[in-house]
Amino acid sequence: MFERRSDRRYPFSRNIRVSKMSLYGSKKLQRSFPGQLHDLSSGGCCLLLNREVEVSGLIRCDMQFFDLPVRIPILCRVRWVQKTREGKRYRVGGQFVI
Repeated sequence: MFERRSDRRYPFSRNIRVSKMSLYGSKKLQRSFPGQLHDLSSGGCCLLLNREVEVSGLIRCDMQFFDLPVRIPILCRVRWVQKTREGKRYRVGGQFVI
């Protein structure tokens, strides 16, 4: 398989909360759902989700570190979506939006 990613990936497993965001006008977030961060690079991340998200859509991933009482929001544009072999989850490539 040809690797299109130009940045090195770093395995990084962490539970997250994911919210789909509206692209136009509304800043309202949809109800969040659980997901898992699979790996990171300097330009984006790979997620494992139980729900499908739209390619080119914006998602907000809220990550909690250790026992800190706050979550850190990460905004990503969905670059690709693949159904897993089991067919129950989706691998999602997200590009960080700065």
